[in-house]
Amino acid sequence: MWILAMTLISSFDCVLAGMSYASRGIRIPSLSKFLIFLTALLVGCLSERVSVSLTGLLPPGLSEVLGRIMLGLLGLLMLLTTLKDSKPKHKKKSLPDNSPRTLFKLVLKSAGITIQVLKHPSEADIDRSGRIDPLESVLLSIALTLDSVGLILCSALIGQNTLLFPIALSIGQLLGLIAGEKLGARIMARFSSPLAKYLPSLLLILMAGIGFMQ
Repeated sequence: MWILAMTLISSFDCVLAGMSYASRGIRIPSLSKFLIFLTALLVGCLSERVSVSLTGLLPPGLSEVLGRIMLGLLGLLMLLTTLKDSKPKHKKKSLPDNSPRTLFKLVLKSAGITIQVLKHPSEADIDRSGRIDPLESVLLSIALTLDSVGLILCSALIGQNTLLFPIALSIGQLLGLIAGEKLGARIMARFSSPLAKYLPSLLLILMAGIGFMQ
C-alpha cells in the first residue's frame, strides 16, 4: 500500500508534464520514453542503496521519526515551491526569455560538456524542436525524479525500503507521462487548478501526520 501511494504521488507531476507537452503539440518518441524510464530506474536504485546505507547508521526508532519528519518537510517544500511559482510576476517589458529555467548547471570545460538540471519538467524541449530528443529525455527524467529521490530516502528511514520501490516509481513515471499525453489539452484546464497542483504536497504532509498519530 505504501509503495502504491508513493508511486501515485510521484507520478502526478509526470501526468501534468505529459498533458503540458500534448497541449503544446510536443511529441515524446518511444526511444525518449524508454530513456526516461531507464534514467529514473537507475537514479531510483542508486538512491535506494544509498538510503539503506544511511539507515543502517541510525537506531530503528530514531530513523522512523526522522523519516516521518523529512516526509512532512518534503511535502511542505513542494507546497511552498508551488505557491511561489503560482504568484503573478510583474516584470518590466522586455524581450521574451525562452531559455529553460534550471536548478543548477555544471560546466565541464575540459570535456566541452554542460550539464543542467531543469527546474520545471515541462521545459525539457530545450531546442524548441517540437519533440523530446534522447538527451532532453534524460534531463526530463532527472527533473521528474528529484522528488522521488526524497521519497525513497524518507521511505527507507521509515522502514519501507525495498528494490521494488524504485522499479514501481520508474514505471509510474512512464505510465503517468503516457497518460498525460493521452489526456492532453482536453482536460488541461481542470488539472491546472490550484487543487491539482497542491495535491501531491498535501498528501505527503497528511501521510507524515498520520504516521505520527499511529
